[in-house]
Amino acid sequence: PKYSKESEDLVAAFPGANAINRGIGDEDLAGLRARFLETLDATDCAAMVLYAGSVDFRRLGRPPAQIAEDVADLLELASSSVPAARVLLLGLLPERDLSPAMAARLEETNLALQGLAAARPMVSFVNTSRPPVTSAASGVLEAAMSRDRIHLNQRGYKEASRWILKADEGVGRLLGA
Repeated sequence: PKYSKESEDLVAAFPGANAINRGIGDEDLAGLRARFLETLDATDCAAMVLYAGSVDFRRLGRPPAQIAEDVADLLELASSSVPAARVLLLGLLPERDLSPAMAARLEETNLALQGLAAARPMVSFVNTSRPPVTSAASGVLEAAMSRDRIHLNQRGYKEASRWILKADEGVGRLLGA
């Protein structure tokens, strides 16, 4: 797998942290699930930041309940494989241009993901649909915080890393907060 740009962003976001980016772009939840246990075994992690379901939401158009069901399966795999590991679940990012229907589906998906986290003691949730990464007025991804219509730039990653560090004290401590 190639980690070039994402690894640079990871190093910039969490300097000095023992962090590994195991993300693969354009991977749906089925693909992520297929390699999830291998990833956990290969990393011997104490905590994980999980961003999952974006491809299912955007490209596949899957309903929020189905996305949440598959993310719940990932969370169960994580807790059964590495029971002491903290998990920080990120909400799905909005796009630069969101139709009202897509915005409503995104909100419903993120509420479902937030509910998954709230029901598990080792899981925290980060709402990613908030300023300054998104516009307070419209809820869309800010151009100044993104490198294209759906991906954060360095400024966006810097803000998201602040959210991650503050959202879960255990994860923050491991990442160097």
